[in-house]
Amino acid sequence: MKRFSIFIFWIILVVSYSFGQDTKCQIGVVGGPSFYWIRGEGIEPESHSGIGYSLGLTLEYRFNNNFAFESGIYYFNRKFYYETPPTVLNYSNLSNTEYRFINFPLKTKYYIGKQKNIFIGTGLALSRVMYAITTIYDPLLDDQPFFLNDIEFYDKFQAKFIGNIGYKFALSEKADIYIEIVDYLGLLNITTSPHPIRKSNSLNLLLGLRLIK
Repeated sequence: MKRFSIFIFWIILVVSYSFGQDTKCQIGVVGGPSFYWIRGEGIEPESHSGIGYSLGLTLEYRFNNNFAFESGIYYFNRKFYYETPPTVLNYSNLSNTEYRFINFPLKTKYYIGKQKNIFIGTGLALSRVMYAITTIYDPLLDDQPFFLNDIEFYDKFQAKFIGNIGYKFALSEKADIYIEIVDYLGLLNITTSPHPIRKSNSLNLLLGLRLIK
């Protein structure tokens, strides 16, 4: 909870400081599909990406034409599924997992190109898991689904490395739209159990609108 509070305080501080300056700030809304999968021991060969989505509010502070700092708050819906290997009876289980969390990124961005329309970025994010449900389809039960509440299975706080690249289109002096690809690479075990170690990865295609102060 202490880490969560520190991130909230930091975002509030950045927002307050940025809007007190004469330089340009950009407030935006962003959203798009995401593809999520698991890396780690004992699950990665059978783990497959599901299609989820991301929605967020962003704040960008431009230091100059090239460098910028971005933060914000995101709502993530993540899905993945996996099929366990067949048993001695030649049966296998198909499981779908969906979980939702709030994400707080902190990243730097660098703009390149003649019009400074291309940008690349890197940073870190802290996520707070809010919901986790696994649906299991068992052939021994005639594929009738049953549900598991997995919220206690996941570590509620997850740290991730961010890498992104994108392109922006100016609508006016006060607004632009942009499209970007963002990768969130999990740094820590996502479960509360030390074994096996499982880490996450997600690839996100985002479309955003920014208003310039």
